Amino acid sequence: MKLKFLGTRGGVPVSGTHKSYGNSTSCVGIEIDGVSYIFDAGNGILNFENDHKKSVGSEEIRLFLTHYHFDHLIGFPFFQPLFMKEFDVKVYLPNFENFTGFEALQKLISPPLFPIDLSILGENVTFIEFEPGEEIIKENGFSIKTKLFPHPGGVCGYKLNYGAKSVVYLPDVENVGNDTIKNLVEFCGTSEILIVDATYSDQEIQTRRGWGHLCMSDLYQLAEVLQHTTIYLFHHEPNKTDSYIESDSDKLRSKYDNVLIARQGDQLEI
Repeated sequence: MKLKFLGTRGGVPVSGTHKSYGNSTSCVGIEIDGVSYIFDAGNGILNFENDHKKSVGSEEIRLFLTHYHFDHLIGFPFFQPLFMKEFDVKVYLPNFENFTGFEALQKLISPPLFPIDLSILGENVTFIEFEPGEEIIKENGFSIKTKLFPHPGGVCGYKLNYGAKSVVYLPDVENVGNDTIKNLVEFCGTSEILIVDATYSDQEIQTRRGWGHLCMSDLYQLAEVLQHTTIYLFHHEPNKTDSYIESDSDKLRSKYDNVLIARQGDQLEI
């Protein structure tokens, strides 16, 4: 199982110096037995194409969206495998309280926001809607479980299990009460990897309650319990430089050596 951080920023793509932790928005790719499992479609998904271009044959891609905020979808309409018949693409869409996944996607991929709509996609693309909380894939020692977490409009966390290994992906979540951290810990269980929102410092969160993100105090709670899980801090706030990102989590990382900063382009063998 190979994992690559394709996009690690939150909010908007960034450019300029001192941004080596990433300039593209959220996307993580995992390759298992020739199948590509991609989580979120920020503009980081365009980096997938640089790694997986194929001139012949077919490619199986499974794309899982966590929610429908723009930074997590900005790469979707430009993702070339959607328009190439040699690729078999299944797109998993969580439904939330006030709208379905397909409805949300249609709003983005249609005029006047975009010059084409979803009807242009061929038979190689299948959309699969589900309710967060469902186990959406289960086959031959492989599964993907889901869970609803707090974020404006809702967000779906994913847990990929392959044999004895597992990875949890949750880029946007806010600690809104006593159960948030508890539920995240229970969902993570004994996973090897947790990729999680680390947008704000404890000072920043004071003026950003309700914006839908964790702060360092929340991550201390996670790290204290999940000491056998490698925790990757992810979804870096767009304005933060490398040194700012590092200083945010200095104390956390010095106390818990299982806490790391996700850097775009990093690859792991799990």
